Amino acid sequence: MTPAHPVLFEQVQTLYKQSTSTFLGTLLAGTVAAVVLQPSGQADPLTGQLLWGWLGAVVLLTASRFVMVRRFFRRVQAAPARQLNLHSTRRAARAFATGSFMSGCLWGILGLMAFDPQAYVPTLFLGFLLGGMVSGALGSLSVYYPAFMAYSIPSVLPFAMRCIGEGQREFAGFGLLTLVFMLVCLGYGRGLNRSLRNSIELRFENAQLVRDLAAARDRAELASADKTALLAAATHDLRQPAYAAGLFASGLKAMLAKAFTSGSQPAAVQAQRMAGQLETSVMAFNGLLEGLLDLAQLDAGATPLAASPLPVSALLDSVAATLAATAAQRNLRLRVRARPGLWVNAPPDALQRIVLNLTSNAIKFTSGNAVLLFARLQAGHVHVGVVDTGPGISESDQQRLFDAFVRLPQNREQAGLGLGLAIVKRLAAQMHAKVALESAPGRGSMFSIALPLHAGGAPRTGLPQAASDASASGFTGWQALVLDDDPLALAATTQAVSELGLAVQPFDSAEAALAWLAQAGNEARQGPHLLVTDLHLGDAQDRDGLTVLAAFREQLPGLRALVVTGETAPAQLQRIAHSGVPVVRKPCQPQALQSALRDVLAATRDA
Repeated sequence: MTPAHPVLFEQVQTLYKQSTSTFLGTLLAGTVAAVVLQPSGQADPLTGQLLWGWLGAVVLLTASRFVMVRRFFRRVQAAPARQLNLHSTRRAARAFATGSFMSGCLWGILGLMAFDPQAYVPTLFLGFLLGGMVSGALGSLSVYYPAFMAYSIPSVLPFAMRCIGEGQREFAGFGLLTLVFMLVCLGYGRGLNRSLRNSIELRFENAQLVRDLAAARDRAELASADKTALLAAATHDLRQPAYAAGLFASGLKAMLAKAFTSGSQPAAVQAQRMAGQLETSVMAFNGLLEGLLDLAQLDAGATPLAASPLPVSALLDSVAATLAATAAQRNLRLRVRARPGLWVNAPPDALQRIVLNLTSNAIKFTSGNAVLLFARLQAGHVHVGVVDTGPGISESDQQRLFDAFVRLPQNREQAGLGLGLAIVKRLAAQMHAKVALESAPGRGSMFSIALPLHAGGAPRTGLPQAASDASASGFTGWQALVLDDDPLALAATTQAVSELGLAVQPFDSAEAALAWLAQAGNEARQGPHLLVTDLHLGDAQDRDGLTVLAAFREQLPGLRALVVTGETAPAQLQRIAHSGVPVVRKPCQPQALQSALRDVLAATRDA
């Protein structure tokens, strides 16, 4: 059933609510008219009988309309949400307008029947009575203008025309004045109807605004609660590797001191073991921060996703190759089952990240000897997914599995941060897709995402690949500038860049870097080839890494750059993304930084 227009329903409901007083006024006015207009003595007994008959008709019509009003409100009470559908509302409006027209016709008949050109006082009384009835109807019927018109015109027009047709100047003038009065009432009724309708519409708009504000408040409270929970979980999980790293570093320092002073071989072995444990803790710490930064970027919309035709089989093969060594450590085999020739429209980097995260989870939690990566065509969409034979997931746990920092009890012995699926969910949402999960305890799990099929197109060669192992010697003789206001970060970044064979010039401030550029002058046009910069430089003039890069590129238009930052503010993340400069997030492993540097430098060399 089509719902009623809320404004129309409110108009009709108001019309019916006001009808009781209108009906009572009609009965009272009709009775007074029948008594006052009775002919005196035995002058015209037929007219007197007609007047009583007319009053009976008024009573019968009013009673039937009263019954109609009662039925209307019973239907409203029984209707869903106490509101009639559109068809019923319009039918109720037409029924009331029809009743108003019949009532108007009865008053018009009275104007013809009781008109007596020889009796001025009764005729004047009749004219004022009809005008008063129309004036009274303004307040009760103008909320629905068709009902007011249906009542007013037949009430007054016959009497006015009878006066004009009488031929006497006095009656003709009175008839014209009656017509003018009727037209004025109709115009005023139109304006009043518009005002009432606008008032009703404004009330509904205000009610909708209140609902929208309440919904926005609820969303904000929910988001605040989610952020609070996320912060609490992040605080706890960040403390764990930091705590372990601190203990391992202290123990390593003591073991190294003992090994150097006593030459103890067992102490050296133990120091080496602690160094490995320290590295593991730092990697866990870095992994957690990287996951949080990923979530921050996705929530900020700072990761632009551009869809393009993509061969699914090649993508799954790339993921399998990337994670083959990890799977081999757990004696697992990665199998790819994808029909050749399937293409999708999707952002390549985002889709590969989704499949990588799902496959990594499957490798961690499967209890079999293989993990399946698949792609199948169904109803015009390509379903890309991963199947494992892990412990399975109950239906209640499936509802919260994609929240940040959620790790199910049966999986807690496995290493993990609880961020992978949260990132998958956000990436899929930005792709206007949804991740489907089919699982049951003891039966493994299948995660999949449905993407629109792309028919045809040239094979894409720009799929993301695993980190390159190109030798450092390929960039020997090249020059790089490193800019960071933190001395330890500057030293560590300089060391990582120099390991690729580049000559490195470090700067600890924007002022120092720009001073070097001004001093180098034209000589700077022969180099450098790369600028590696932090975003925030603690500059007194609010110059940051992107500002310095813009200044360098005024003299070196082809200068490549890499931003290394721990920024999490959404506005800054969007600014970096819009600049088009590649970014590596702090903290990061040296291998990740060097891989990004190789990509930037390779692009420079290819250009």
